[in-house]
Amino acid sequence: VERTRLLLHLVDCSELADQDPVEAFHVVRDELASYSATLAERPWLLAGTKVEGDAARARCAELQAAVGAEVWPISAATHEGLDALLGALVARLAALRA
Repeated sequence: VERTRLLLHLVDCSELADQDPVEAFHVVRDELASYSATLAERPWLLAGTKVEGDAARARCAELQAAVGAEVWPISAATHEGLDALLGALVARLAALRA
């Protein structure tokens, strides 16, 4: 992971998630910073997962508002948002290489 240029954080936005998505995001970021300050400073994208229903979409929107960064809503079950996320990843990696 230390060799990566870009991090992708995946946060469960479903109603069945063990943690609130905002709290889960902060836990991941805090653990990353505890592991390596250098790694925590790397560029990142954030995807809200399991957005199959309206409640999950609303939680994803709340996550975006709280974090102040774009959150890519995705669903592995329905394939929703996967192409957009992959496009964003490719574009961001290309920009980082330039």
